Amino acid sequence: MLRGRLAGLGCAWRAGMVLGRRALFSPLGPSPAWARTALTHAPVLPPPADHFAIVELSGRQYKVTPDCVLCTQSLNAPVGSTLTLDRVLLAGSSRRTVIGSPLIAGASVVVRVEEHNQLDKVVVFKKKRRKGYRRWRGHRQKVTIVRVVNIDAAQLNG
Repeated sequence: MLRGRLAGLGCAWRAGMVLGRRALFSPLGPSPAWARTALTHAPVLPPPADHFAIVELSGRQYKVTPDCVLCTQSLNAPVGSTLTLDRVLLAGSSRRTVIGSPLIAGASVVVRVEEHNQLDKVVVFKKKRRKGYRRWRGHRQKVTIVRVVNIDAAQLNG
């Protein structure tokens, strides 16, 4: 496994070595071919969105940008439907930021429901030692995946 600045130097980190700083990194010869090309073929990230908003949804606040994906608490909306979130607390762009008190009048965020899912199981295990008492309970939280379609805040333009 290659780490940080040493990735291009042909040095690898040995996890089992506890001999000190000098022995922590040891040259293992030339790096494998996949390691030399991994940095050149990394995906190019899109530029950051010009505008963003902070919205309140199901009692929680989310910072959203156009085309971002959110994992929220379960919403009662069919897959593929669009929702308009009008509880916008803050909206900003590279030119201007508008802060609501507490909300921005007329601002809204349009989201599309992508899917309904469940998170990984959270296990609650209770035990009393030497008493034979053990309880094993699990819970899977239901969530809704939404994608931001549009941020409409006319105050950012004026």
